[in-house]
Amino acid sequence: MQKEGVTLNRTAFSFLVKQLADLQEHIPIILDEYFANGLDANQLKRRGEIESILEKYLNSLDILITKAQVTDCNTVTLPFVVMGSTVTLENVGSGRQYEFMVVTPDQIDRQAGKISFLSPLGKALLLKKPGNQFEIQVPRGTINYKVLNIQY
Repeated sequence: MQKEGVTLNRTAFSFLVKQLADLQEHIPIILDEYFANGLDANQLKRRGEIESILEKYLNSLDILITKAQVTDCNTVTLPFVVMGSTVTLENVGSGRQYEFMVVTPDQIDRQAGKISFLSPLGKALLLKKPGNQFEIQVPRGTINYKVLNIQY
């Protein structure tokens, strides 16, 4: 993230402040629900990976909020993908475009394009910026995506 900060309108700023507070409070609950007791070594490793992703995400939100310049403009833009963002992606191999909203696990609705931040695609999308390319592993192989647009 850039050190000089970004300009956010009041709606985006308030959304991020609320999201940061909510996540700080609810992450342990989400992780406990997602990873039940009696975890094997793979589940413990996965939990640790997700905790690390969430810690990085929370730190990025905190820095963004701290350095943000708040304005009264009507345009709602965010510099990277956050939970609640709608993201337009391009499959680099096929050229097809997709639109997804990154949400918490309790808000998943595949038909509406709402994917969990805990899913492989959701984890990969967090903190990505327009123009970023990334790949994810799926049962059929690797898919390369490019972030075209982020909306809030």
